[in-house]
Amino acid sequence: MAQATKPACASGVCPTTAKKAVKTPVADKWAFLPAVVAEIDGKKISREVVAKIIDKQLSQSPYAAMFTPEMLKRIAPNIVKSYVEKEVLLKIAAEKGITPSAKLVLNSFNEMLKTMPPAQLEAFKKQLAAKNKTLEAYKAEMSNDKSAQDQAVIREWVMKYLEPQIKVTEAEEKAFFAKNA
Repeated sequence: MAQATKPACASGVCPTTAKKAVKTPVADKWAFLPAVVAEIDGKKISREVVAKIIDKQLSQSPYAAMFTPEMLKRIAPNIVKSYVEKEVLLKIAAEKGITPSAKLVLNSFNEMLKTMPPAQLEAFKKQLAAKNKTLEAYKAEMSNDKSAQDQAVIREWVMKYLEPQIKVTEAEEKAFFAKNA
């Protein structure tokens, strides 16, 4: 007895079955990337992880439709590099006891708000209001965002451990500005 086969439809939706379109697997769209694009302390970073990062960034861009496969091939190495750098910084910060949390984002955001000029703060609030959001709702949303938490960790580590080590003398400042003016 022969098994019945389902028709393959170019659009992904067959008129006879009216099923939802089948998404192209990530591996097909991003086949130009190796299966493992990087390794950090023995942890392999897969093509799928990088594809999700790029897809997320593109989904937030008004120019996403303009990205050709050749353009994606050109930006992929920089995305991988940025991802690896971020993961390394998060690991270093974790070793110093700084870990992602909603509280860290809120503290960082509140510190930024304290230094924001009043006119800029009001303009920001108006932008939020245009999107039917309050400042408090935006803070809550951002504090639960993984990317914002990661950024807050890196910012905290830089401010606590890196900035204090940077010493620039007045003579170095003057020399820099004289050279680059």
